[in-house]
Amino acid sequence: MTPTHQRGRARRIGVTALLMSLSVLSAASLAGCTPSSGSEAPASSPDATERQAGEKSTRICIQNDSATEVTASFNRFDGINGDPNADYVVGLTANGGSVCADGWYSSPPDVSADLIYMTGDGKFVTWQVSAENRAFDPPNGRIMDDGKNGVCRVFAVGDGLYLADGNKAFSLTRGPDSGFIEFQVTITDSTDVSQKYDCTNSYYPG
Repeated sequence: MTPTHQRGRARRIGVTALLMSLSVLSAASLAGCTPSSGSEAPASSPDATERQAGEKSTRICIQNDSATEVTASFNRFDGINGDPNADYVVGLTANGGSVCADGWYSSPPDVSADLIYMTGDGKFVTWQVSAENRAFDPPNGRIMDDGKNGVCRVFAVGDGLYLADGNKAFSLTRGPDSGFIEFQVTITDSTDVSQKYDCTNSYYPG
């Protein structure tokens, strides 16, 4: 387990304790309050749904459908394929290799991984994929290079991103929530080249 991983878990415990304390205080302040005769509880709004979803950790599942191996080197995570002690470097075999990692940190991202592959002329290419779920804001995700240029956005369920570099293409989509906020990365072969954008501020979109 990396030092960043250990510090992130400690921060998560502290934040969780604070949220539990606030919940107890809120419940005490509302004790004895009952709806007036004939009143009905308001229906859940999409914003309320997002706030409830904000309590969940993030999970990114990566599948390599390209013709060559890709290495996933995880920088932030709580568990890889459910194992908190797993090796953070995972080789994704060609045509179907896959891995999932989950995490929650008090500062973004919750999960991040460097996706590394070798071109036909022996050069190594690295793209970083990351995503996070905030308590009071929608989930964010991105695919970018080491200069933080790539594609990034705020995600609702069903939203996606696509980036291609002339050798491979990377798609990042948000699936239906489960016990986690679910993201799926699919890697394919492609000769497309995508336009890149500055994603420096994508961790805290305004």
